[in-house]
Amino acid sequence: MANRWQRFWPRLTAYVLAVLVTAGGASAANSLLLWSGQLSKAGGLHPLLLAIMGDFLRYLPLLVPQVAITLLVMILLAGWLKPAIRPLAPFVYPLAGWLALVWVMLWLRALRETSVLVAARHLPGFLIISLAGAVGGLLFALLRKRRLL
Repeated sequence: MANRWQRFWPRLTAYVLAVLVTAGGASAANSLLLWSGQLSKAGGLHPLLLAIMGDFLRYLPLLVPQVAITLLVMILLAGWLKPAIRPLAPFVYPLAGWLALVWVMLWLRALRETSVLVAARHLPGFLIISLAGAVGGLLFALLRKRRLL
């Protein structure tokens, strides 16, 4: 029984870190895309960084619960499919993270009839923000593979 708990906590920690990186990365990417052209108008870097941090904190509570649920489903599905697609195994968790964030953005768009993440209303912004999901999935895979946690 103790061995089971010793395996559970590292997996849970890797999952929580992947959720935070995915949601935080999506929020930060959205803010950076929106504010990237405003550097000269903002009066320097400090007001711009404060605005990006404000956006980051505003979107985080919206994204974390939805990312947590979809990322859990996608990671479990990826873990189940991983033995069947052995040659693509290194890409399974990053792909799961990417798909989880794409699903969240599509679901939010369908729910509210517009994208909550303003930068995701166009294809380039959508793709850049969705890469945060791949980074979260990659982090989960690296933490699990290396047994860092």
